[in-house]
Amino acid sequence: MTQIEIQQLRQAYDKACNDYLEAFCKQYELDYDNQGNKMWVSCEPGGIVDFEDMCFGMQEIVLCVDKQVTWDEVLEWTDYNSDASYIGLNYINLQSWFMGYRGTPKERREELKAMRRNLDECIENENKKNTTH
Repeated sequence: MTQIEIQQLRQAYDKACNDYLEAFCKQYELDYDNQGNKMWVSCEPGGIVDFEDMCFGMQEIVLCVDKQVTWDEVLEWTDYNSDASYIGLNYINLQSWFMGYRGTPKERREELKAMRRNLDECIENENKKNTTH
């Protein structure tokens, strides 16, 4: 491939990524800048976009647009993964979530979060005891 052909491929890829990002933003009524490039982490189209503590990769953006995933489904998925991260459960990708896999039920996650908070508190108390002597 020539350098010009590589540049053309890159421009087409960047445009496709930014077009998907724009569609994603419109679908969920999120702010979109005119070019999109500034929204990508490290200004790298096709990588990661960060919206107020919620990160989306190109794969999630494409899935959301192509399958018209609702914002409620996105929020359920991000909430699950936030809980999972806190209590040490495995991450569920959006494709699996969209196909119906829900992992650990919410009631069990709440129990595990309570246990985790209790453990964190016990560790904090133990550390306080150890630092006062």
